[in-house]
Amino acid sequence: MNYKILLTKLAILSLLVLGLSAILFTVEQLPITIVPFFPFIVLYFFLLSAFQFYRIGKFRNENVRTFHTKYTLWFGIKLFVNLAVVVTFVLLDKSMAKDFLIYFLALYVIYTIFDTYYLAKMVKK
Repeated sequence: MNYKILLTKLAILSLLVLGLSAILFTVEQLPITIVPFFPFIVLYFFLLSAFQFYRIGKFRNENVRTFHTKYTLWFGIKLFVNLAVVVTFVLLDKSMAKDFLIYFLALYVIYTIFDTYYLAKMVKK
């Protein structure tokens, strides 16, 4: 799959997430806290996913053993970076920690599903 097409789809996903969250934030009956950092979490996942597709696109044509090793290494680095971001934010602002964790986890699930789907398509070709 072409990297530009993946970036376009990733941008569409990010815009949909931002749009839907803006709608949810305006519904007064929902117990959702409006937080100023939400767009930055979306940007973080967009950039992380874009970099992931770029890196995996570079080594997907190598032999299967090398690909699995590099993919596993990338997955470990990604998990560590995500954990570092969460711990850093929680330590810096404990008052918003719960909201941050909820939004971060929700976006992590959304972007992981997207990444897994398109990486599987990428590797099949």
